[in-house]
Amino acid sequence: MTRAFATIANGGRRVDGSLFGDRPRVVERVERIRARRLEENVAQPTQVLVEGEAELLTDILQDVVRVGTGRRAAVSGVTVAGKTGTTDNYGDAWFVGYTPELAVAVWVGYPDKLRPMTTEFGGTPVTGGTLPALIWKEFVQGVDEEDESAAFAQPPYLGAVPTWVVKRSGEWRLDNGYCRGSRLLVYFSGRAPEEAADCKPNEVQVPVVVGMTAESAVARLASQPLGAKLVFKPARAGRRPGVVVDQFPKSGGLSANDQVTLVVSKAVQGLVPNFVGSSLADANRELERLDLRANVATAPGPVGVIIRQSPRPGIAAGPGLTVRLVVGDGS
Repeated sequence: MTRAFATIANGGRRVDGSLFGDRPRVVERVERIRARRLEENVAQPTQVLVEGEAELLTDILQDVVRVGTGRRAAVSGVTVAGKTGTTDNYGDAWFVGYTPELAVAVWVGYPDKLRPMTTEFGGTPVTGGTLPALIWKEFVQGVDEEDESAAFAQPPYLGAVPTWVVKRSGEWRLDNGYCRGSRLLVYFSGRAPEEAADCKPNEVQVPVVVGMTAESAVARLASQPLGAKLVFKPARAGRRPGVVVDQFPKSGGLSANDQVTLVVSKAVQGLVPNFVGSSLADANRELERLDLRANVATAPGPVGVIIRQSPRPGIAAGPGLTVRLVVGDGS
C-alpha cells in the first residue's frame, strides 16, 4: 500500500528498479564477486496515472486528514494526505498517508490470528483513524523532512463528461441504445469506455439451463421468452441421457424469441434395462446382448431373483459398462 500511495504522491509516477522492474525490493545493488561486476538498482520512474489525476487524488485525500476519519494523523505545519481503513470485524486497521516528501503505512492488528479489536482504543473499537493514525503521526513527527513547508501541487482542471454505461462481462461498456439497467456515470475527458455493449433490441437474459432435462430447459427458455434448438451428443456410458450438457450462448442477452442452442445427451447405444424382479439367467442374457458386464452379489431375498441394481434403469449403456446386480439368496 505504501508504494501505491507513494505513486500518487509522486505525481502518478511509480518508481521501479532497473534490476527488478515493477516489484518492490529494498536492494541498492548486486555485487557478483566472481564476475567482478556491480549492478546498481537504479530508480526508473514509470508514469501510471494520467497527468492531473494524481494531483486530484491528493487533493481529495488531504480532506481525509483535514476534516475526515484521518484527523488524528494531522501534523502541525506539515501538509498531509492519506486514507484510513478498517475491516468489518475490527480485526485489521490501517492508515496510509504521505507528505510531499514521505509515504508511510501503519497497520494495527494481531499477526498470528484474526482477533477483533472492539475495545482496545479506550474501550472503543480500533479503526484506521484511531491507533494507526496516531502511530503514523508520531512517526512522521520524528522524521526530519528537508522542507516541512513543502506543499502538494494544485490539481488542474479536468473536464468531466456524463456517459451512459452498462456493465457487461465485468467491465463497463457504452450503452448502445438498447441496454437495460444502464447508469449515468461521470468520467474525466478521454477516460470513458470506448467499446459499446452488445445489447439487443427488446433484450432478455439467457438463463443457464445446463444440467436440466431437455424438457425442463425448453420450458425455462420459453418463459423468458426464448426459443430452443436441440442438437445431440452421445451420452457417456453410465450417465443420464436427455440432459442438457452445454448451451450456446452460455449467458448474456438475446432479443426476445431468439434461439438458444442446447446440446443434449443421447443414449446412442441403448439404455440399461430394469433387471429388478428378473432371474439372474435372464439378466445375463440381456447383458450379453448389450455387451455389458455383471457384478453379482447376494442378499436376503427370493432365491435367484434380482432385488437391486446399479446403475439404475434408464441410464445410458455402453460396451464394457459394469452393472451391479444383487440377487436374493433365499434367506
